[in-house]
Amino acid sequence: MALCVLIFSLCACGEKGSENAAIYGETVGGLEDNELFAIIDTNASLPVLLVTSQVYNDGLGNQAALNCDVYYLIDKEVKT
Repeated sequence: MALCVLIFSLCACGEKGSENAAIYGETVGGLEDNELFAIIDTNASLPVLLVTSQVYNDGLGNQAALNCDVYYLIDKEVKT
């Protein structure tokens, strides 16, 4: 099931999804079961990967993160 979610999450956006999978697929594939991620577009030239295991329910049915690690591609290597 987790693999299906990973594949959908990385590929759901067509061309951007393919780019995200090429950049962060290996990193996301190595996450623990309790780690959640988001790939976001910023003013940077490439999308940024956010990863957290510190999530809580805000009481309104939403999950929120306390903090996250930020991953990005530099010199063909994903770094935090």
